[in-house]
Amino acid sequence: MNWLNVWYTPGVSSVSTTIRDDNETSFQLSNRNNLVAVVSDSTRVLGDDDCTAPGGLGVMEGKAMLMKYLGGVDAMALCIDSKDETGEPNPDKIIEFVKMLQSSFGAINLEDISAPNCFYIEDQLKKRLSIPIMHDDQHGTAVVVLAGLINACKVTSRNLHDSKVVLIGAGAAGVAIAKLL
Repeated sequence: MNWLNVWYTPGVSSVSTTIRDDNETSFQLSNRNNLVAVVSDSTRVLGDDDCTAPGGLGVMEGKAMLMKYLGGVDAMALCIDSKDETGEPNPDKIIEFVKMLQSSFGAINLEDISAPNCFYIEDQLKKRLSIPIMHDDQHGTAVVVLAGLINACKVTSRNLHDSKVVLIGAGAAGVAIAKLL
């Protein structure tokens, strides 16, 4: 039996024309609603300095695996070389890259992008895109710290509002933790 006839028929283009006529239907008629782009320039992988775009792939693919295993979300690691001719990371290149691929993803997870570029990139993408943007180094870490702090207060019978918290460092995670707390 020719299985290609079952999977791909002339009628498949009706999905494309339906989405063309109403782009929002792409979330129902494709995997877009369950697909996250894990975007990184790998300039701050696990607290190290620049690991190069290919050097960050293991961490980004691990992040994608965790999303699938723990949340059932499909994710794709996209490590990009955003450096300009001087060898410095260019945040505007990342912004343009993400803008160009937004039609294929339901959300963007920014990962391991050095400060201060990470703040600028996230801010600009949130202004320009209609899909959710999250910088895991900021928001993921801040949520985990808050959860740990709430649990520590419960275990020690303390009131969170009466507690003092000291933060050391003002990188991406430290700034986001301070904002959330």
